[in-house]
Amino acid sequence: MFKKFSLEDFHGSTQIKSSVQRAIRSKIAEQFPSLCSNRSVKDEDEDDEKRRQKRRDSSDSDSTSSSSDEEEENEEGPTPLDLLLPKKNAEIRVGKLENKVTVVLVGNEPLFFQTVKDGPYYPTLKVLHRFPRMMKRLRTDKGAIKFVFKGSNIMCPGLTSAGATMHDEVEEDEPVAIYAEGKEHALAVGTCVMSAEAMRRENKGIGVELCHHLGDGLWEYLSKVHE
Repeated sequence: MFKKFSLEDFHGSTQIKSSVQRAIRSKIAEQFPSLCSNRSVKDEDEDDEKRRQKRRDSSDSDSTSSSSDEEEENEEGPTPLDLLLPKKNAEIRVGKLENKVTVVLVGNEPLFFQTVKDGPYYPTLKVLHRFPRMMKRLRTDKGAIKFVFKGSNIMCPGLTSAGATMHDEVEEDEPVAIYAEGKEHALAVGTCVMSAEAMRRENKGIGVELCHHLGDGLWEYLSKVHE
């Protein structure tokens, strides 16, 4: 889908009105509710013992009450969605590509995209790596990794073998993050061609249609933006 990517590829890219921004934020918030928590998605995976130790360290100081107040105040910070799509003074734009893909950008950085009009949003891998628990996950076996890097769709056997893991019960047409056996970060995002239950039952054919993967044109563009 993104064999190449450049801002010059857009067939029109305009800064959108505040009402359209609100509509986009609302749909993304509905689709990815964890982005609306004022705790980072990564923080949700923080070890509970570390949190308890932090509280104990805080209680050892003479300013226990003030420290507690400060912690509570810090927890009221911006949500991940606020950080990605600020409500105020943000240059949020929408661009359309020749293949009908719609991309949501802040400045020159793509953050989300739609593969069809009024369809679900997909995060770029840079966003997903920043907030890895924002969407459902499937993990392929090692044998599928080289095919993911080539942009190939993922076959059901690559998701049902001994090395694979179905972390979540996905449904047909649902966006999903693709991980791989032995790898920490997501390799791709795609669309489920069938449900997890059907993948296990049928165990043949395409399970996930890839949309965006490590090494594609969008990833290469984002890597330059983040240099």
